[in-house]
Amino acid sequence: MMGYYIGAVKTRLGWAGFLWSKDGLAANTLFHSTIRSALAEIESRSKIAAEDKAPPEWIEKFFNVYAEGDFAEAARISKRSAKFDFASGTPFQKSVWREIFKIPCGKTKSYGDIAAALGTSARPVGGACGKNPCPVVIPCHRVLAADGGLGGFYGGVELKKRLLKHEGYPV
Repeated sequence: MMGYYIGAVKTRLGWAGFLWSKDGLAANTLFHSTIRSALAEIESRSKIAAEDKAPPEWIEKFFNVYAEGDFAEAARISKRSAKFDFASGTPFQKSVWREIFKIPCGKTKSYGDIAAALGTSARPVGGACGKNPCPVVIPCHRVLAADGGLGGFYGGVELKKRLLKHEGYPV
């Protein structure tokens, strides 16, 4: 994967690792205890080895203000500056990720809500959520089951609960 870089940012919630290109953020990992484990996971997921490089400014700002709980500023940063490089996603997955990107902090939608907006069913939406390469920036943790159950999450249900609690959502 030529033209891609990896890097990491330390936040109050832990280290987050990133893969990006000139076109935007391609993937991220969430909240490791060390920079080494954040970078190792992003290298493993991306199948590339690269030297550590400072991520683009918007990524660092977004993750730091998110970790500090300034969700209004995190939303402004993501809406104003977020660019994505989703070379690996299918057209359907990309449509799901674009829909999820619209969910504001502290709010949730069900898999069925997302499915209805896209004219599909909930199961493939869940599958696309599971393939989301940029959790938190594309907030798939804000997508719940129709009965309010948490469903799955790339980092596990406990991390999903932690993120929702961090945002003030009653879990």
